[in-house]
Amino acid sequence: MKPDQSKRLDMLDGLRGLAILLVFLNHVDSKPIVNLFPGFFQPVIETFFSSGVIGVSFLFILSGFLMVYIYPKPTDNLAFLQKRYTRIFPLFVTMTLVMTVFKIMPGLNVAIRILTILSFALISHLLWVYVVQRLKWPKAGRLIFVGFLLLQITIALWYLFLMRKPPIYLNQQLPAYLREGTITLVNATLTLSFGNYVPMLDGVYWSLASEVLFYILYPTVCIPFITLLSRRSRTIMVLFFCTLFPFFSALSQMSRHILKFSILFLPLFMYFVLGMLLGYLLRNKRKSLVEFVSRFDFFGNPIFFFILIILIRQSLFYTDGTANEYVRMLWVLPLSIFMILILNEKTHMARFFSSKFLVFLGIISYSIYLCHTSIVDGLHLWFKPTGFQSNIIFIFLSFSLTVVVAGCLYYLLEKPYFARKSAIMPNEKKSFRFHFPVLSPIIIASIFVAFFIAYQSSYNFFSFEKTYGTDVVISPHLGRNVKRISVKEAKEIKIRLRSPENRFGIVTASLSHISPPGSFVLPPELVFQIKPVTSRQWYSTSKYSLAEIGESKLHPFGFPVIEEAKNKEFDIKIYLTQSKSLEDIEIKINNGILLKTINQLDKKTIVENPVDLFKLFLNRINNMIVNPEAQIAFVSLLPFVFLTVFISSGKKLSVRV
Repeated sequence: MKPDQSKRLDMLDGLRGLAILLVFLNHVDSKPIVNLFPGFFQPVIETFFSSGVIGVSFLFILSGFLMVYIYPKPTDNLAFLQKRYTRIFPLFVTMTLVMTVFKIMPGLNVAIRILTILSFALISHLLWVYVVQRLKWPKAGRLIFVGFLLLQITIALWYLFLMRKPPIYLNQQLPAYLREGTITLVNATLTLSFGNYVPMLDGVYWSLASEVLFYILYPTVCIPFITLLSRRSRTIMVLFFCTLFPFFSALSQMSRHILKFSILFLPLFMYFVLGMLLGYLLRNKRKSLVEFVSRFDFFGNPIFFFILIILIRQSLFYTDGTANEYVRMLWVLPLSIFMILILNEKTHMARFFSSKFLVFLGIISYSIYLCHTSIVDGLHLWFKPTGFQSNIIFIFLSFSLTVVVAGCLYYLLEKPYFARKSAIMPNEKKSFRFHFPVLSPIIIASIFVAFFIAYQSSYNFFSFEKTYGTDVVISPHLGRNVKRISVKEAKEIKIRLRSPENRFGIVTASLSHISPPGSFVLPPELVFQIKPVTSRQWYSTSKYSLAEIGESKLHPFGFPVIEEAKNKEFDIKIYLTQSKSLEDIEIKINNGILLKTINQLDKKTIVENPVDLFKLFLNRINNMIVNPEAQIAFVSLLPFVFLTVFISSGKKLSVRV
């Protein structure tokens, strides 16, 4: 018996409500509250204020589950994608425009911020309900969607190719209206991954890029794999599932070297996978699934669920690097069991997550996700908590305002989608088919092209990258095994290095923005200066907003390209303005690497000389062969590649596209 998809699953809305609550609590200051408890109990309390990524993990597993549960086999991939885009982008684009206003005018208080959000939402509502939906012409909706999709592709290509200039071009040389327009367009189209230096208007939006990528892959890649695996033995299914752990770990390693693709947080895609698996089992193996999960009914209690969250948070806190990725992915297994227990109406878990409060939060969770940080930031400008009581008041007030604003956003821009989405949706048509053996080599070829790109220069193919350790630091004096340098504590960081090639224009470093309570009073800027050792004047000075830097694993300091730079020494100085501010930037030292320099090679000369081009290509191949990380990533990819070839061999499987 197939499940009834028309019945809303309140308990899943409740789980979504808890997830968004964890995300919200992750963005408020918790130290005064945590410090009130005994030391041994503090990690438990802190868990609920630092589990935003766990909340996002719940949202991902829910997305994977609902896609298979509601759309098991989309007959028209373009119509399916249009439905998902229509669900996500009207509200998201509206909030992107709002966040652009807040970026240009950061001093707006919370009342003006709320008024701005609601004003933009009302305008979008009027356009959506009284223009787009009143057309009652499905082709109009399709044209709007295709137009936005083309805009997305255009912005991605433009950011990828035409904006391949030093970061100083965006930060200082581009006129203000073009700079802010570029930042807005790249954010609004979620094409942040295709470049290195356009900042996110709101750091929480990273997960939407992952969500949209999943929606694109679901009908084109995921459904064919699900269909193919469903015809294979259980052993093959289990083996394939196991290969995904090293596969996503390898992709995560590679993503750190390809522009800003690390923003996608690829290990979390295991949660989409488990969600899809649960959706498939609930539709097709419901009885067997219920019998299996019934063995764990004893754990179907909110107390055990919160214990699990605590265990997840602590295990992630005490691991890092690849180990952290595997731990994060492995926790998806017990979480999937708890999710099935939530769907069992007889358990305490189901009753807990069906509570009206959590269900209501779940219904408006998307609006909460998009607006909560702007409310919290705006409230900070008016109300500055200094202790336990004021912090509790701040959290209660900011959450209440967020819920009110999110409720308005839901009724203005989300509810009309659910109420009249058929008015702008085209009738689904059958897509053309091709055989899975054609898809599998495309997937494998894409993986290896990405692999080749990843282990070249972090900038582009025609560039030379060199790494430097702490020995290039003149001051402050650094001890052994130092892992990070505080710019605030150092006052000034002075570095001297030698450029290995000509056309020197970029220095990259791994930066982390530290923002303790009260730091919003005097927001400083990070200053980067560079000059030849022989010069008395600084060749270039650039400034960066700390909020825009955030957590940047490959932050590019750019300056006008120095053509004749080979074997010349350069002095670099890094410091913060507003020394009284509590905010700080830490430069992380990863595997002994403090920073990297990027030199652009003479592309025209290399392309015109086939011998030089071939030598460069061989050099890039050698880079991969001798790179220890590349070797590990390659071995991690092989099980998935071999099993994909195996399961796609034999009888042809037709797949809709």
